[in-house]
Amino acid sequence: MKTLITDAPLTVADNEKAIIKVKLGEYVGNDLVYDAAKMGTWRARINMQTNTQSVSSPATAWVNLDNQGNGEFEVNPSGFIYLKVTATAEIVSHVAGLNAGLTSSARYIEVVKGTPIQGVISVSKLDNPAPSTFKLNLTITRDNQAALKELSWEESADNGMTWSAIPKSNVLTLGYQLLEPGKRLIRVKMINKNNWVESHTESVQLWAYSKLTTAIIGANYVAPNFPLTLSTESFLNDTQVDDAVIEWTVKSNSGVANYTGATLTLNEPDAGNVYVQVRSRPSNTRADDPNAWSSASKTVYVKTPGKPRVSINGPKDLETGKPYHFAGTVSPSWGYLDSVHKITSEFELPDGTIVAGSELDWIPIEAVMTDKKPLLFRAWVEGFKEDTLSEVTLSYTPWTYSWPTFSINLKQSLVKAPASFYLTANYDQCSMYGRFENLKYEWLFPDHVTGSQNALTPNVASGTIMFEGEYAVTLKISDDRGHLTTLTQQLSAEKADPFVVDFKFYKSNTYERSPMTLTVKSGVSGGHPLDYVDNIEWKVDGQSVEQYNNMPYLVTGITSPGDHIITFDMTSKMGETLEKQLPLSLTANQRPVCQLSTRSAYMGIYVDGKCTDSDGKITGFNWIVDGQASANKYSSSIRLFAGSEAKSSSLTLTAIDDAGEQSDPVSITANY
Repeated sequence: MKTLITDAPLTVADNEKAIIKVKLGEYVGNDLVYDAAKMGTWRARINMQTNTQSVSSPATAWVNLDNQGNGEFEVNPSGFIYLKVTATAEIVSHVAGLNAGLTSSARYIEVVKGTPIQGVISVSKLDNPAPSTFKLNLTITRDNQAALKELSWEESADNGMTWSAIPKSNVLTLGYQLLEPGKRLIRVKMINKNNWVESHTESVQLWAYSKLTTAIIGANYVAPNFPLTLSTESFLNDTQVDDAVIEWTVKSNSGVANYTGATLTLNEPDAGNVYVQVRSRPSNTRADDPNAWSSASKTVYVKTPGKPRVSINGPKDLETGKPYHFAGTVSPSWGYLDSVHKITSEFELPDGTIVAGSELDWIPIEAVMTDKKPLLFRAWVEGFKEDTLSEVTLSYTPWTYSWPTFSINLKQSLVKAPASFYLTANYDQCSMYGRFENLKYEWLFPDHVTGSQNALTPNVASGTIMFEGEYAVTLKISDDRGHLTTLTQQLSAEKADPFVVDFKFYKSNTYERSPMTLTVKSGVSGGHPLDYVDNIEWKVDGQSVEQYNNMPYLVTGITSPGDHIITFDMTSKMGETLEKQLPLSLTANQRPVCQLSTRSAYMGIYVDGKCTDSDGKITGFNWIVDGQASANKYSSSIRLFAGSEAKSSSLTLTAIDDAGEQSDPVSITANY
């Protein structure tokens, strides 16, 4: 039967021709063969349906196929999303009995963009004061976006002479910062994923210009009828400007007032908030240019000062004869605000001595241990002492240095070695907690005991007894005053039980013959309670079976008869080893034996095969009938149908056993 096939690419660029090949012929085996002498001369053309068409129409002229039955065509994919193409062939020279027309199966071609990608950058504003962030958008059509492999924004600081990529800019919308005054050209580089062609958008120019930075210098808090002077600082690109134009606006309970000049002095008679705003511009700019002005504001709080909050920071456990440091803290009533008013503070010692300031170094004498008068700290606002004086006291506890009695507490996890342990040193005088002078613990461990001291709590040590036996751990406790205590703690551990392994076997046949598939499952028990199997190696006749390393089971096929050895090697996490060998003897496989016989059947005859396997079972049959292999692979009988005349057939049978071996073939001539 004649066949027409079409070969077309899956995708094609819209700026390239789609090459479509056709082939006509008849299948001989797996080959499509064209014989012009038998089939005649043919011609073909391509029919095409696109995403803009509802039906297929001719896309090429008729072209005669060559003497191999081949033809090649070109179609233009530009302007389409996909193409659905078929080939039509018709005979040119008439040959009697030939079909006059053929149509191939349809082939679909995806049309992708091959021309450079295009896009446009848009930005709401091209200039702003520095520092500034510009929001740029890339507008791109759907067909361009579909072909886009990647994009990146680029910048140029030399008017387009050189360009550099902007990091992390594979986005359609970019926030671009110009932290310093200057101009930048921005464009987008785009890569077509279909042909790796690079293209760029038209560039846009961004401009960040300089502007004054102005701050108001002066306090935020003042009492009524106290003068407060404010000034300004103006900078242009980190350089201070002395000739800036300064304008002040002051809003208070008295109303709104405007001033000019570098400084402003306030002296409000009544309590309340005063709102101060200043604006400034470089002297060479126009006053009517709104972008040239910079502004700053400040709120001044006019209020009579209140009492400050006071506290003392310092130790409360005091040993006589040792120096201690104390710090007084003052929080004024105006809080974090900057004020023109100052705070005065002082300490008063238990004996009545006055120490000015907020810092105190003091050595308690023996007398304070019996007459426990507290330390006193006071503070007030200068000029308002009578109304703002605040005081606070610090009570303390005297103590004496004494050396306690120490002991060791033992916790041991197991009685089998290796066994972990946990040691804690304790003492009997809780009042000395935190008062020792450089208390030190030194743990000493004997051989075969690995121990370490806890870095955060040195009175604690832990470790492991590696082997069975009796061991002594020594602890030395000392301080910088010459005290020393030495303690000994006994440790002991017993030997751990050995590992043992048991096996379960699963054999592919019960005849102990080759070939055999053998599954061995291991069960390991014993060993140290904290030990476990770390590595397993299986061997068959001394050869490692690597794919079953570290698996608790083995599946292996043994093809040859004779004596074999399965070896199980194990190593534990603690280094214990175990090896066990499993002997296996296999006999050679016995091939099956077959006999043939015939019996009558309606409209024909049955040929029966009787096959036996002494050490397995029959898994299949190969029948040959009159020299041709039969599809009957799983039946021991085959049926032959008679016609109107007597027939005679030659049959041969071969049986296959579960070891994959075949019987000797047996044959019979069947007359029916």
